[in-house]
Amino acid sequence: MCGLEAEKRKETKTKGVRKSKWYKLLKDGDKRGEFKKVLKEIDLEIENFQEWWIHIGAVIRKYGKEVLGETSGMVWEEKEGWWWDEDLLRPVREEKKVKKKWEESQLGEDRDRLKEKSIEVKKVVAQAKAGHMMMYIQNWEQGKG
Repeated sequence: MCGLEAEKRKETKTKGVRKSKWYKLLKDGDKRGEFKKVLKEIDLEIENFQEWWIHIGAVIRKYGKEVLGETSGMVWEEKEGWWWDEDLLRPVREEKKVKKKWEESQLGEDRDRLKEKSIEVKKVVAQAKAGHMMMYIQNWEQGKG
C-alpha cells in the first residue's frame, strides 16, 4: 500500500497596493453628486499645464481616498480553483441573487430562502471538490498526474 502524505497549504495574505473604490461612482448617485462638487474645486486659472495636471490628479486622488474609500491592498495567494467549473457557478450565482434580494428586502422568508440556498451550495461545492480530488488522485496513482 502506498502512503500519501499531504501538506496542507496555508493561504497567506500579502500586502499589495491600496486602490480607490472607483466602482462606487457607478452604484451610488450621491457619490456622483459629491464628485461633481469636487471637480468644482479644480483651479482653472493655472497657466502651466504640468502644474494644472498635477493639481487635478491630487484633487481626484484625494476624493477617491476620502469619499469612496480604499481597498485593504491584501492579496490572497495560493487559491485552489482548478476544480471549479461551470456547473458550480450556476448555484453560486443563484445564491448571490437570493442574498442580494434578502439584503434589499430584509424579510424573514428571504432570509430563510438564503439559508436553504447556502446549505445547498455548500453541499454542491463539497461534492464537486471531492469528485475532482478523487479523479486527481486516481490519475496520479496511474502515473498520469
